Amino acid sequence: MRRARGELLVLKPRRFDFERGTLTVAESYQLIDEQNVPTDPKTPKSNRVIAMPRFFAEEMEAFLSTLD
Repeated sequence: MRRARGELLVLKPRRFDFERGTLTVAESYQLIDEQNVPTDPKTPKSNRVIAMPRFFAEEMEAFLSTLD
């Protein structure tokens, strides 16, 4: 669960591909010297592309459009 939270905290809008309905996970947060620092994942398997359910992709696209 800790890994999932670290990946969630560093998500960036550019990682969402709404045309393909995917999300790329390519970073994580780690606690280094008592500070959260974005880092590369610990293992190559941690870099991955995840298929998003359609409802989630639609909600995220609508949400991210409000940030522009």
